[in-house]
Amino acid sequence: MTKIISKDAIKRRNYWVAKIGKLNGNFAANSLEIENDLGSEISKLGTQTLLDHLRLSGNIPESYGHDTSEEKQYSKYTDSLLCFAYKQMGLKSIVITERADVADVEVFARKYSFVADAKAFRLSRTAKNQKDFKIEAMNR
Repeated sequence: MTKIISKDAIKRRNYWVAKIGKLNGNFAANSLEIENDLGSEISKLGTQTLLDHLRLSGNIPESYGHDTSEEKQYSKYTDSLLCFAYKQMGLKSIVITERADVADVEVFARKYSFVADAKAFRLSRTAKNQKDFKIEAMNR
């Protein structure tokens, strides 16, 4: 049987959960630090590292409080992962740094472009988050 999640992937996940949990201060600067550090790690360790992050990033750590800066920074971490995934596919991609009523990632190809919104959820949350359904607001 092939292992899908390696011990290294789990260690890396724990490292990033702790790193994001320790961030404080300027949200934009922290988001840029996350993106840069993640990009360096993926460049150094390769595509498998990106795949490991993607496999393990779908749920927000329960150690983060609800609606906290940790949770918001984790959201930027998932945005960066999505951006790097598109880049790995050969597309141009950027993380949008604005917060309200915009998509999280913008992607460009030769003949088309699109926006994407990374999603991560708390396993303990059962109700749908209504802000995720404000599609009309994203039209701006």
